[in-house]
Amino acid sequence: MGKQNPRDQRVAEGQRQVIIRDLAKEEAAWRALESEAEKRLAERVKEHDAPEPPYEPVFNRIAVYRFRPKAKRTMTASGLHIPDIAQEEVWPENHGLLLAAGLAAREELRSQGIFVGDIVYWGSFEGEEKEYAMDEKADAPKKVLQLTNNGLFGGEDLKERIRAGKLRRIYVRDNIDDPGQYVFIPVY
Repeated sequence: MGKQNPRDQRVAEGQRQVIIRDLAKEEAAWRALESEAEKRLAERVKEHDAPEPPYEPVFNRIAVYRFRPKAKRTMTASGLHIPDIAQEEVWPENHGLLLAAGLAAREELRSQGIFVGDIVYWGSFEGEEKEYAMDEKADAPKKVLQLTNNGLFGGEDLKERIRAGKLRRIYVRDNIDDPGQYVFIPVY
């Protein structure tokens, strides 16, 4: 592999092993994962008829399209009508499509294996919804949820990447006094 410049290496300490990371290969792998997510974003925007946010978020802010809630069940499987009082209440979905992210949010989310274009999950009372466009099909406004990247719980695509072996989790410490943190790195 040849000599590597010490500035191009970071040492990640696990419980029993030290991994020397090749940052050039790692960056190329990150770019491949990001371009994959960008392609998926375009497909998912069309699939879910998601609006385009009218601005680009800054700092640690993100914009998410909340998936439409499931419709109330008005009939049983046998064809009986369910009265309004007995119908289950429809709650808004706590998952949706990550449409845009500020630079600080992108960096933090990338270290956790999440990219713009991923399906993400968040807490019940996270963020603020803004109306940006009308949905002609549902005769209702399209809404974009604005929140910080700390409000996210995880993502479906992250789970797929881990299962496919595209990402692995490591424990990183910059020096002996640093408490460190777990991050994901791409497998290259």
